[in-house]
Formats: sequence, structure tokens, C-alpha cells
Amino acid sequence: MTISPDEIKSGPNKGSITKKLTASFSGQIGIFLFGFISQVILANGLGVDGKGTFSLVLLIVTLIFQFSHGSLSSANAHYTGRFPKNAAGIIGNSFIIAIVMGGILTWIVIGQSERILPKLYPQVDTQLVRLAIISLTALFLLEYCNSIVRGQNRIARFSFTLAARELLFVIIIMILFATDTFTVKNSLMGWLVIIIVISLYAFWSAWSGMKFQMKPDYKLWKSMASFSAKAHTANLSSFLRMRLDMFILAYFLDVKTVGYYSVSFAIVQFLSFLPKSVGQVLGPHISWRKDSAGDALTPVLCRISLFLSVLSGFLLIVAGYFGIKLVFGVEFLPSYLPLIIMIPGAVVYTLATSLSGDLGGRGKPQYAMYISLVMLVLNVGINLALIPTLGMVGAALSASITQAITGVLFLWAFLRESKVPVLSAILIRREDFSVILKAVRKSSGVG
Repeated sequence: MTISPDEIKSGPNKGSITKKLTASFSGQIGIFLFGFISQVILANGLGVDGKGTFSLVLLIVTLIFQFSHGSLSSANAHYTGRFPKNAAGIIGNSFIIAIVMGGILTWIVIGQSERILPKLYPQVDTQLVRLAIISLTALFLLEYCNSIVRGQNRIARFSFTLAARELLFVIIIMILFATDTFTVKNSLMGWLVIIIVISLYAFWSAWSGMKFQMKPDYKLWKSMASFSAKAHTANLSSFLRMRLDMFILAYFLDVKTVGYYSVSFAIVQFLSFLPKSVGQVLGPHISWRKDSAGDALTPVLCRISLFLSVLSGFLLIVAGYFGIKLVFGVEFLPSYLPLIIMIPGAVVYTLATSLSGDLGGRGKPQYAMYISLVMLVLNVGINLALIPTLGMVGAALSASITQAITGVLFLWAFLRESKVPVLSAILIRREDFSVILKAVRKSSGVG
């Protein structure tokens, strides 16, 4: 199926770019804040070993999910924004693929887990993985449908769904903590329930106001397949580059080390919520406009998010030690050194987080694919060289180095497509502070 340029029209709910950035930014703050609170409760309630076990089980499930979802969500967001007439078929395809793929993979994992998992991670209870893997169909549905909502340019609804997932999980584990039933198993059960509920909400959000097609639209899927394949290669490579360190840590060391490192990883995510907001808005914003829209808007948002990320990174370096001691407890202080090592790379990586949305909106997912593949190979090599001898420090060094290079490569890709001067994309300007002030006033309801 070939979709002609004549079918491209402005997407729904265009609204103000400032309003959408504010909604996305607020959502990312909620996601980080509630997610961080859950990490604190899990760390204090389960201890280092329990926190490590919980993180590793979800990481195994997430790995299976990342391998199998095909990045249909990336194509959903792009095609829904650029070709809104096909939205009903996109929803129908997404629902059917989620049910079929989720069911098949759940059956396979449950059947093979006893044979495979004890050989890789004997310290992890296989029953916990079997419990968590039930979420797979719901994870597919949530990922696919919420991306359709983003493609519809309903950024506030998209952000609310993700923040609500984190908030509800916080409420669940707080109840477990208060009723003295706080265990790894009960925490995973609570997480499973939340994923199912939020996935149904995401499906309803995507479906509402549209004609729903229960049968698959093969021609539409074929048109989207190439985009999805490129995006999936990029997304999977990026995920593996970001999270393989925990798998390697668990293989060479123990779940306690994973517990420490998971805290470092959770804290450094503070640097990403603003660039993620930028990427989420730029994708659909550029999808239903000419690419030149990104040439003007993207550099402003990129240099602002980089500037604020530098300030945030400095704040984490200064306050991180006492913050970990105060919030997580003395037993988690070994998390501080990996955190410090990861911060420089994480700051530079914010360029990739912001600019990936622009490149995806231009219909250029191949940049992310090639960059992520190269960086994955480099990251695995450095991890295998450093983790056996340096442990968490080696993992943090590997993460920081590869993230910094990834950020620079995404910047190069954007400059190549847009012809924007490099300083225009990275160096804060005086007039940018008025943009920041306007966004702050908008989010606070002032002015």
C-alpha cells in the first residue's frame, strides 16, 4: 500500500506547541517523580537483595517485550499523525497483534522458563518470572495504543497515561508496606494489575471517537512494516545498550550489586525527563508538517534541554551522596560512585533523546537504527572488558562513554538533515530564557 503525499494533512488537536510541551514535561515529571518514589519504597521495604531481585525479574520481562514488540508503536505514532485517515486500521492491527503475539510469547516463556532461567540466573525464583510474564499482552496493548494517542497529537492524554501507571503502582506498594504484606511476589502482582488496567485505558483512549476495525488491514501493515523494522532495530539496540549492564552484572556478580546499580540508574533518569518531553512533542509535530518546521523549532528546544540537563547533572553530583543516604539509607551508599560516573554521559545523551523525535518525525528512523547498532556493539565490548574486574564502576564507565558518543552522533545526524549550525543546537541563547519563563508560567497557571 502506497500512501501519497496528498493524503497528508494537519493532525488532530494541533493546539499550541507550548501547551503540548508543558503537558509532556508535566507528564515526564510525574513519571520520574512517581517512579522514583516507587524505587525508594521498594529499596526500603525489600532491602538490597529484594530490590535487586525485583529489578532483575522486571528486566527479564522487559527484555522479552523489547525483543518482540517490533516497534510498531513508532510506526503507529508516525502514521497516525501523517495519515490520520488510516487511524482506524492502525488501531485494529495493533489490537490483534497485541493479543496474538502476547498470548503466544506468554505460553512459550511459561513453558520454557524452568529449563532456561535456572542456568542463567539461579538466584532468581522462576515462579516470579512466570507471574510477571503474564503482563506481556497488556504491555503490547499499552505500548501500541498509547503511541496512537501520541500520533493523534493528544500529548496530555499520552503523558497522563504513563504518569498514572507510575502513580497507581506507588499506591499499591504503599498499601503493601502499610499492611505488612510487602514482598517481591506481592509487589510484582501489584505491578501486573496496574499494567493490565492502564493498558485497557490506553486502548479506550486510542479507540474513542474512531471507527474500530476488528480485522487486520494487511496493506496498511505492509506499508508500515519497513518503518517499524528500522525503528525496532534502533529501539532494541538502544535498550540493550542501556540495560545489558544489569544482566552482565547479575551474571558475573549477584543480585545485591544489581540492587545498588538499579538505584544509580533510577536517579540518573532525572536528567532525561525534559529531553523525553521534547522528543515526544517533536515527533508528531513534525510528522504532519514539512520537515522545515523542525529546522526552526528543534534547535531551540534542544539547546534549552541540554542547558537544563547540565544544571541538573551538577545538582546530582553535589547532592547525590547525601540524597542517597537520606532517601535510600546508608546501605545504598555504594550507588553514589556509579551515579557520578554515569552523569557526564547521561548529560550528552540528552541530545539523542531530544533529536530522535525530530528525526523520527522527518521519517528518518534509519539514523537511530545505525547509531544504536554500532553503540550496542561498543557497549557490550566495554562491559565485558570492565565489569568482571571493576563491577559497577565498569558498568557505569561503559554506560557513560557510549551514551556520550550516542548523543554526539544524533547531533551529527540532525545537523546533516537540517543544515542548522552546530552552535544553534547546543549553545543556550539569551532569548531562550524567555521561552523557559513562558513555559514555567504556563505550567503554573501564571500569566
